[in-house]
Amino acid sequence: MNKRFFLILALMTLLFGGWGFVAHELGRQQHATLEDLAELPVYCYVSDTSNLESILEGIQRLEKNLTYTHETGFQAGMDLVESYGLPHTDSTIAGYDLPDVITITFPASPAAIATKAKLMNHLGTFQQDGNIDVEIDSQSSAYAKLMLRYLNQKKDFIHFTVFISILLLLIFVFGRQVLELRNYIHEQSRRLSVVDVMRYRKQSNNRSFTMFVVPVGVVAAVYYLGVYFSFWDNFAIWWSFVVMALVCIVGTIISHLIMRSFVMDMQLSMEDSVVVVERFDEEYDA
Repeated sequence: MNKRFFLILALMTLLFGGWGFVAHELGRQQHATLEDLAELPVYCYVSDTSNLESILEGIQRLEKNLTYTHETGFQAGMDLVESYGLPHTDSTIAGYDLPDVITITFPASPAAIATKAKLMNHLGTFQQDGNIDVEIDSQSSAYAKLMLRYLNQKKDFIHFTVFISILLLLIFVFGRQVLELRNYIHEQSRRLSVVDVMRYRKQSNNRSFTMFVVPVGVVAAVYYLGVYFSFWDNFAIWWSFVVMALVCIVGTIISHLIMRSFVMDMQLSMEDSVVVVERFDEEYDA
């Protein structure tokens, strides 16, 4: 392995590192939007307590990706009075027919989006046929705007991944080809023994293995060590590193096929040259 190889190796490691940094920042933006979505709870007001048990059972089935609190109408009224310092007594509040309030909150995670959709379907069954005993405040307008932002951020991340994958694949392939062709031509300029050929092939395989493992391995190791030691949060989507590895695999295969085709063409060209020389000698002797 020569200096040019280590220069290409360092360049690819830096480029993959830049990819990881941008993936982290895009993931951070998505997480910030998910946190904004998590700040929009769903309020369910239940006037007819005969529906209450069925509503809570459906919510509890989804409890893995949500949390909820249930307050009676009296408790909700007392909280409102205490929050705003209103001059009402317990007996006054008890005189009002206030609905029970179920407050449902979601974590800042992609799974919470699907959970909220299931929850809204569940709660919607209690509003059929114009039932006014169950009212739902899902803050739908604000939620829709944030969801649009989140979906656009996901699209931007996919577009970036496709673009950077193609770009780094081209750099990977052409960088390897420049190095391997230079080494091959250099080796062909010498008289090679069988041992020299085997040594060259072994070195080429070592370069391929190193180019496959080191750039992505170093970037992934540094990133997740930083996460482990709390230098930064884990915002980079994990499959970004999988795509990096696939770029290295595809780049290695393409480089191998190009070099194999080049070597075969060189051998055929040399054989044709030998045939031409032999024919010339035969015609000259005749």
